[in-house]
Amino acid sequence: MEMTSFEKQIVNAPWFNQLLARFYFPKRFARIDRTLKGRVLEIGCGAGWTTHLLFQHLSSTQITAIDFDEQQIEEARQRFAQLGTAAGRVQFLQGDATQLSLPDATYEAAFEFHVFHHIKGYVKAIREIFRVLKPGGHFYALDLGRAFFGPLVSRLFPPEITFTRGEFAGQMRAAGFKIEEEFGGEKFFMIHGSRPAA
Repeated sequence: MEMTSFEKQIVNAPWFNQLLARFYFPKRFARIDRTLKGRVLEIGCGAGWTTHLLFQHLSSTQITAIDFDEQQIEEARQRFAQLGTAAGRVQFLQGDATQLSLPDATYEAAFEFHVFHHIKGYVKAIREIFRVLKPGGHFYALDLGRAFFGPLVSRLFPPEITFTRGEFAGQMRAAGFKIEEEFGGEKFFMIHGSRPAA
């Protein structure tokens, strides 16, 4: 599901992303292993704001960033072209998280930042992430729980689907992930899972 035009205006606004980068993401990114190397995947990169945070945090990685919305992908490409420092390290692709056109067991880690409530088939997306991760690979999911979507929020930022942190973690386990850590409450949560090495 693509975001509404109102949602895009908010989530693409520099002021909004600067607030997130300063006050929201630091505690979450502190839980992401900075020593990760190799290829990593971002699902739902949008206009590339979170991709840039990953780029800064994971200096020894090659990033594949995917979004369903071609317009968002183009904005992300333009943003990184202006930075002029990402040559060879970041690739942006249009794609469907529930049917990734990527080979099995390719990535060391995968990330989603507040995206899966936009994907009605998020369970399929979790299974696709499991498929493309190498054994021992990591999945970091940051999302908004059902408790976040009150009447006003649901009207302004309509979710395609809602879930609790427990439901999301349960779907990760059902896909084969081992849950390494859960962080946050029922409105904002982070779950770190790994694909077992054997």
